[in-house]
Amino acid sequence: MVVLAGEILKEVKEHVEQGVSSQIIIKALRRASHMAVNKVKEISVSTKEGNRRDTLLKLAGTAMTSKLIKRNTAFFTESECHAT
Repeated sequence: MVVLAGEILKEVKEHVEQGVSSQIIIKALRRASHMAVNKVKEISVSTKEGNRRDTLLKLAGTAMTSKLIKRNTAFFTESECHAT
């Protein structure tokens, strides 16, 4: 979220410096947020009882690929699986 907020502010800064009305910027940000929420809803995946655990393990593994522990992803996701 912090990275996303930073990128949004970076983009908005240019428009502010060009003198674009704050009302127009706010309207555009609201529209963009609605579009983003709709896209997330569109691409979301339903997790039924049968595949919830597998889905969570895949999500945890994906989240860890950008972290320093990438090479140990299997260890950390599997240890969580056995702990519950």
